[in-house]
Amino acid sequence: MFQQDYILRQINQMAQVLASILSRLIISRDEQQWVNGIEQTDQALKEHIGLTYSELLDIPDDTFIDTLQSVHSIDRDSLERIADILLLIGDENSKNQPMDDEKRVLYNKCLLIYEHINGTGKLYSLDARYKIDRIHEVLSRDSMRMRDSK
Repeated sequence: MFQQDYILRQINQMAQVLASILSRLIISRDEQQWVNGIEQTDQALKEHIGLTYSELLDIPDDTFIDTLQSVHSIDRDSLERIADILLLIGDENSKNQPMDDEKRVLYNKCLLIYEHINGTGKLYSLDARYKIDRIHEVLSRDSMRMRDSK
């Protein structure tokens, strides 16, 4: 039990650090600072959950939640924090730019987590529902844009 509490504290600390890094980056709008921030995020993810940003995105959708929970011991609250961080990255990378495959994967991973949170939690999360609807809207707009460009 002590080890699990320690891991949870570490993940919560990581989420706070990453949120702080990303919020500063979003405010700065400096491309080099953004790249450095993503690298710091990558290092923090690797240190705390044993996965880099790329490795996280490479987990197949059908085993994504189970892999994070069982293999990497990530609980529901930490999953939500990870989804929030990924959503911040996706939103910032998507501003005024067409969506590429990585961004689609990123949004889909967020969607998997938020839908899992809403489907398995004892309480219904309006915040998660809002984020689910917003991600669906972003992906839908992208899908329409792709159809229109053909």
